[in-house]
Amino acid sequence: PISTGRDRTARSWKIAEDSHLIFRGGSRVSSADCVSCLKDDWFLSGHDDGKLSLWMTDKKKAVATVDTAHGFFGSLPRGVTSCCA
Repeated sequence: PISTGRDRTARSWKIAEDSHLIFRGGSRVSSADCVSCLKDDWFLSGHDDGKLSLWMTDKKKAVATVDTAHGFFGSLPRGVTSCCA
């Protein structure tokens, strides 16, 4: 399972081992509003500043990021509030 938080992190939980991995988007990424697992080791996170990030659990930083994935509303980027695999 994967979760996101207002602290701008995503966490991959290893329940059997009672531990977790932390993925940080960096200071330029706002908090994530949604997360979706693609495969066992790949997931997406959607952010309220419009970014959509692709992650691999072997890496601590996003593999790819799309800025303003849903375009703009006036001069503000539309946030990503839902993502589904």
